[in-house]
Amino acid sequence: LRLKITDYILKPVNYEEFGACIDNLKIARFQKTVTEAPPEQGERTITGLTRYLQAHLAEDVSLGMLADEFHLSAQYISQLFKSEIGVNFLAYLTNIRMEQAKKLLLATPLSIADISAQSGYADYRVFTKAFKKTEGVTPSQYRREFLEHD
Repeated sequence: LRLKITDYILKPVNYEEFGACIDNLKIARFQKTVTEAPPEQGERTITGLTRYLQAHLAEDVSLGMLADEFHLSAQYISQLFKSEIGVNFLAYLTNIRMEQAKKLLLATPLSIADISAQSGYADYRVFTKAFKKTEGVTPSQYRREFLEHD
């Protein structure tokens, strides 16, 4: 974590994990370009969508809600995420929520329930399940392992 390594792959390669790793790299690369660029009045649609998601991370966000907010079709937004970032909308949303959760786990003493709420999950059990699926450990284990190595 201190070296900004966010993922690694062990041999033999599990192709599902490999795909998830590549998706995370695509998202991180896109996020870097968005955060480094100042907001512009005529910015690209995908940039506006991703900035909106970052600003409303703790809220219940869906493709339909984004479509209403940006006056676009849900199908168009879905295609835009796939073509511009390389991942689908749900993968992107889950990734930025997990990144937020990891930051909160390591930087604050907040409870798992509070972190799940701030990361956009109304039910901490759903959050814990999603976190374990993406990170391989529960949020509590993630926090504990970091503190042990610090």
